[in-house]
Amino acid sequence: MKRFFSERKKAFLIVVGGSSKNSGKTQVASRLIQKFGINCAVKISIGEHHFPDSEIIIQSDIIKQPGTDTARYASAGAEKVFWIDTTDENLPRALKKLSRLLEGCQTVLIESNTVLSFLKPDYTIFIAGAHPETFKPSALEAVREADLICINRRATGRDQPVNETIECLSALNGKAKIACCRDEDECANIAIMELHKALG
Repeated sequence: MKRFFSERKKAFLIVVGGSSKNSGKTQVASRLIQKFGINCAVKISIGEHHFPDSEIIIQSDIIKQPGTDTARYASAGAEKVFWIDTTDENLPRALKKLSRLLEGCQTVLIESNTVLSFLKPDYTIFIAGAHPETFKPSALEAVREADLICINRRATGRDQPVNETIECLSALNGKAKIACCRDEDECANIAIMELHKALG
């Protein structure tokens, strides 16, 4: 699927955000990487800061550690995978460093909500795995910026009234397409279909 992006002068930027750690966003991101031949992927972690001496992790032994999100990106086919591990206040500096590392990338996928305060993607996907009333401020901002919102029923729970969730999300973002999925794999299928449409 690289033909979609081969003639672009700058990288096509996709952001995948989510309501929580278990929303299913990494599965969706990995499927997009695989389907569209996305060659550069970035995971952003805010607040925990596992590596005080480095904000951008590029070491292969860390990136490809089994069970991590970054390892899933690499397994899906991303040629360059980066992990930004920083704080809110230092994120702008880390993104400036990242821009140099991403030179030459045709497509970039970033998994993050917070990055939307600093970058304007070409396409934004939000995976809702909980009721909007429980969303953190960064997740609410990601909902408002999304082109596609997928409600993952596996994560929200089957007993969660889906119509109420749709109404809340529509009130936050009236322009986005909102889809209800039984699980993250169906969310990924819908994301692939909608991104195809967006690319024309």
